Amino acid sequence: MVVAGTRRAGRPVAPQLAVLGLHVRQFAEMMMHRHGHNLETWMNAVLNDDLPGLHSIVPGYAGTKTPSPPG
Repeated sequence: MVVAGTRRAGRPVAPQLAVLGLHVRQFAEMMMHRHGHNLETWMNAVLNDDLPGLHSIVPGYAGTKTPSPPG
């Protein structure tokens, strides 16, 4: 994981890009491992960061219900 303000390949990493990368990785992990029950927590974390471009996708997921397992 790249931490905000550290260097990668000799270049500084902008703090907003580091946070954006973290949210994207968390979302991918959540979907890959089918942890949709964490979606609301993820959306709140995104909305608490200064990333207006990422904020725009949250309303599309708001109200999404995680399906119950069969049985």
